[in-house]
Order: sequence, then structure tokens, then C-alpha cells
Amino acid sequence: DELFLQGVMVRHPTNIQVLSAPPDIEEADMVSRDHVARALKLLRRRFRYLVVDTARMFTEVSIAAFEAATRILLIADLTIPGIRAAQRSLGLLTRIDVPLDKVDLLVTEPVGKELKVEEAARVIGRAPLLTLPRDLMAAAEAMNAGTPIDANRGSVLYST
Repeated sequence: DELFLQGVMVRHPTNIQVLSAPPDIEEADMVSRDHVARALKLLRRRFRYLVVDTARMFTEVSIAAFEAATRILLIADLTIPGIRAAQRSLGLLTRIDVPLDKVDLLVTEPVGKELKVEEAARVIGRAPLLTLPRDLMAAAEAMNAGTPIDANRGSVLYST
């Protein structure tokens, strides 16, 4: 219920509220598709925007989030496995009747001899909405600190 959700959400210093995964794997395994659907319905009443970061693999829980979504951002890197995963993800979303007009593709900027964006778009079946630059150092620092990308550092990720 709303009271429970309010009790488990954490307010980040940037004033964003976060509902993170349960601390123990055993507890996470107890979260069902129905739990996610109900939580998203309650959260939608309270917040204008919801961002759900799903696991890389598709589960009943992530599928519930996809079905409730108004927009899905599918992120792929420009490697053969990354492109194949994006192609397979779009196929699964189609099979579970998620309208593909809700899905936008984001790709990471190629590094080295990886494939070109145009080649990936052809194989995946759609052009990316956005190509994200790579700054592995800034991304790692932000993830490890649990903070947004540092604007003072001049990262290409911040300016995107």
C-alpha cells in the first residue's frame, strides 16, 4: 500500500525519491509481477515521472514494468552481442504485445572497431533516438559514489 511504499523509499540529496531493490536476494525473489504492477499503479498516482531500471534479463517482474510503461528506453552497445540483445528484446516485447511505438533505442557511442550506428539500426530494425557518448571513468566514479555525473569534471556524459 501507499504507506508501505512511502516507508521504504529513500530521498536522494537531489530530491529524487528512490525505491530500490530489497537488500537481500531472498527478499527480491519474493517480489512478484503483481507486486510490481500494484506498486507502479500507486507510484503513478503520486509522481509525475517514474523511472524503472530493470535487470538485463527479462523476468515476470520486468515484464510487468514494461507492460505498465508509457515509454521504454532500450539501451544497447555497439557490439555484436549488444545488437543481438536489442534485436531479441524488441522481438520479446512484440510477442508480449507491448506496442513498439513505446520503445526508443539508445546506443552507446562506438569505440575502436565496433560496428557503425547505421549498421546497428539496420540489424535491430530501428534508428536510435540518441547516441550516448562514453566516459567510463566518470560513469564508474558516479556509480561507485551513488551520485550523478559530476558537472564540474567536464564529462561528455553530463553535457548529453
